[in-house]
Amino acid sequence: MLGTLENYLALAVAILANCDSEVAFHMLEYGPAGKHLKREDIRETDIMEMSKLKKAGYTYRQIGAMYGLTHGAVYNRIRRFEGRI
Repeated sequence: MLGTLENYLALAVAILANCDSEVAFHMLEYGPAGKHLKREDIRETDIMEMSKLKKAGYTYRQIGAMYGLTHGAVYNRIRRFEGRI
């Protein structure tokens, strides 16, 4: 039952926030302002997720809103991460 309720909540968030389901589920989990990570709290897995979101078509601003970062910070982290791999 909780899974069904969660799906309906994500649908409502997606409609109200005019975003897709992936962002809506992220907002449900972390709140509308995102994770708000400090510089030292951002892990390699977070940057990998940012890179995947960018490749999926999200803008740097959208990704930054999810993580509480500026679009420039997201751009730099993704660029450095992709330069290492």
